[in-house]
Amino acid sequence: TGAVYEPGTYRVRFVNTTGAPLVDLGVAYEGWQRNDQPRATAVALSLEIGATIIPLPALGFTTPQGADALGFVASGHSTAVDLSGTPIAAGGTFEIVFSMSAAGGTGSRDETGFDDLTVTTPRCGDGTLDAGETCDAGAANGTTICGCQLTCTFGASGAGCTAGGPGGSCVAPETCD
Repeated sequence: TGAVYEPGTYRVRFVNTTGAPLVDLGVAYEGWQRNDQPRATAVALSLEIGATIIPLPALGFTTPQGADALGFVASGHSTAVDLSGTPIAAGGTFEIVFSMSAAGGTGSRDETGFDDLTVTTPRCGDGTLDAGETCDAGAANGTTICGCQLTCTFGASGAGCTAGGPGGSCVAPETCD
């Protein structure tokens, strides 16, 4: 039974150095488990921004209760996090919290580990529709008046252009719907 780390937590602190508020994040890691004991461990993750706790259920896992001889086994976990209700200010801090708890069985505990933790900041212009964007055409953003703009929003209704407009998009005078 040795040293007890459940219940227990590991915290990883980050600082938003993007120069802008974060309204969404990508979080991924590789979870390792060695299921050599008849006791299960539940791993849950959350994102903490000050006093606000956002559970990340897609990132959790539980080791099996029955022991096996497979050795260390890895499993990948990733999720997108919509922060539009609680943006992380430029220069603000946030934490990814790994929480472990007993999930059944008796005796010694399985070993768990965490590797390759990555936090990404999806951004306008990456070609992926993220929280807060109405469009994202990647490198094509801003090449037409009515299409997806550099701000990942569509051109304003009623905006117009004439022949020879940006990107050669207009062959005759027209307006956006």
